[in-house]
Amino acid sequence: MQFDKKKYVFLNKIIDNEPLFPPRPGKTSIGLYPQNKDKVLANEVWYDKIFMPLASEIRTLKNITYVSDSVREVFDNDIKVADKLWNLRDEVMPEIGMLLMSGGQSYLYFIHNDREKKSVTVSVFVASKDIWMSYSMVWWDYGVRGIKINEDYSFDCMANEPNYNVSFPAQTVVTFLLFKEYAELETKIIQKGREPRVVLNNEKYVTDLDLPIKIIDSTWFTTLIKSDSFKVSGHFRLQPYGEGLKQKKLIWISEYQKDGIIREAKMLKAKE
Repeated sequence: MQFDKKKYVFLNKIIDNEPLFPPRPGKTSIGLYPQNKDKVLANEVWYDKIFMPLASEIRTLKNITYVSDSVREVFDNDIKVADKLWNLRDEVMPEIGMLLMSGGQSYLYFIHNDREKKSVTVSVFVASKDIWMSYSMVWWDYGVRGIKINEDYSFDCMANEPNYNVSFPAQTVVTFLLFKEYAELETKIIQKGREPRVVLNNEKYVTDLDLPIKIIDSTWFTTLIKSDSFKVSGHFRLQPYGEGLKQKKLIWISEYQKDGIIREAKMLKAKE
């Protein structure tokens, strides 16, 4: 995996301190789907007023996380994981940062959790390589299932697809952040001049970027079953622990079987 700012248009603009809509030639261009152009261009000043402070904070905080394919598979292979984490959305911590994924997707996000008013606000810019896919601003009150959406500025290139919810980018960010909080992950930091090359779970990563990137990975799906006996499929569980069992941890319950033999690789599992 090669980290290159040209692969992630938002990261490119953050590093070069560029607005979304550069006023002069020679700067990073950003693409838009035709159905979104009118709305975006009509509100470009507003988007830049949101984007530029977030970009500045990310350069200062250096909060950039790469989500490995193995972690994404946790959500792709078992929708219940995302559902369980989404049920904890009121607990998401306030944060500004960026998530990067292998296909060139980038999520630039801002989360505000107002404990006094018991409400959460999430703003997310999403790009795929050099195409700006969506912007969404959503909020909800604690304990309320429904989500409110800022219709004036929110847009999504997938909005016309059947059964698509324009709050999906915000849900993606929130569930990944909760996953980071509750799961025990393997992480490494990669950065030009310090650790320009790292290996994590047999995957090689290389960067020429000055900003550090935290790589999160997991080997949850490497249990080898050596028996034809009846087995119970592996699954995820939010395990209470700590004093009064008030804390939670996302754990992987390995496949198991009666009278069978299981050889486990390094995995997330309940601690004895």
